[in-house]
Amino acid sequence: MSLVRLTYVSRVVDGSLSATENILEKSNNNNQANGVTGVLYFNQDFFIQCLEGSAERVNGTLAHIVKDHRHTDLKVLATYPVSNRMFEAWTMAYVSGRLPGYERFDPYALGASEANDLLKTLQKQIFATHVQNLRGLKF
Repeated sequence: MSLVRLTYVSRVVDGSLSATENILEKSNNNNQANGVTGVLYFNQDFFIQCLEGSAERVNGTLAHIVKDHRHTDLKVLATYPVSNRMFEAWTMAYVSGRLPGYERFDPYALGASEANDLLKTLQKQIFATHVQNLRGLKF
């Protein structure tokens, strides 16, 4: 199967915890059913989301997202074919808050390369969080 990775940014309309949890729940359910993986980054002002999967499924998911009233000003930052997924273990990983090196930036000004660098930062953040959580487990 040919894979694509699509990254977009949008402005948050409702940044409440319940709205974000609802987005994550629906994303996880829909993405699992459609074979889509990715990450959602939320910093109180905007969403940056990466979707990975077949072009048909990713474009179908984006078509639904465009109609979602919980955000506005959606802009696709990058879409390109990939040989493997960055977020294959997550139907929708989630990162929130400020990221080191991204405290103040305009996500709408990101090019494809910068968007990919941000995805790598998110991937590292997710991994670090999971390692930290594993350290807290007692076996």
